Amino acid sequence: MLDIPEIVAAPQSPLLTIPSHRLGGSAKSFMSQILVDAGHRSGLDLKIFENDSQRFYDPYASVQHILFPPTDVVVHDPIADVRVHSVLDRALLEAGPNDCLIYDTSAASINRLTFVMDQLDVALRLVAMERHALIVVPTSAREDIARDALETYEVWRDLLPAPHRVVPAVSQRDGDIHTLPAGHDLRKLLKVAEDGAFLMPQVPMTIIDGIRRSGLMLFRLGDSRNPLETAEMAKKMGMDPTLVQMMRRAAGTILSETDEQMRRLGFILGL
Repeated sequence: MLDIPEIVAAPQSPLLTIPSHRLGGSAKSFMSQILVDAGHRSGLDLKIFENDSQRFYDPYASVQHILFPPTDVVVHDPIADVRVHSVLDRALLEAGPNDCLIYDTSAASINRLTFVMDQLDVALRLVAMERHALIVVPTSAREDIARDALETYEVWRDLLPAPHRVVPAVSQRDGDIHTLPAGHDLRKLLKVAEDGAFLMPQVPMTIIDGIRRSGLMLFRLGDSRNPLETAEMAKKMGMDPTLVQMMRRAAGTILSETDEQMRRLGFILGL
């Protein structure tokens, strides 16, 4: 069996949260959606940033897009990446005690993003504010994802020592995580995960895509108090009611399987 270490309870919510991985398709955005929904239900003042043009965050808060400049621009302007992150930097400068910044980053941006975080002294500044950053690193049984997740974890852990937190998030959609061979990079990652690890619920990608297209917050879809509401919801969304029924069931499963883990990450889930 794979030993998934329990998340070490955080004393407060993170000020800055970044799901990060070198590869696309590793479940960064799925993890971001769970985090954003938890932040909303915790009554936090959400500031959402992303550079993948995702629209499923729109029901939660206004989204600010950060686009990395082309590499030929960076060659002539070495701080071009830092310049485009000025909007994030200002949000940190102006952050209040109830703010929560969540940044859904694109694949292959880790080296450029860690350069920005280093140049802006984010680790030092957050500690001075008595706050912390949370980096969530999706991983799975797939060998390339697990290998790059281990490297991603090590890069962020070196840049953001305690009290900042770097937490692997284990996806179950790429095979049985409990039958991995000895020496698999997922096993290696969980052994060094000093802040514990997050277990992501197993939900088909078709259902996740439907949830994203619905335009509804995750907790709204997962609300089971009126199970006969599906037909009306499907009509408003312009979607097949059978699919919407599965989406509602999946959303409820996501919340039931992740809420306690989100509390341990510092989200109070009071709403």
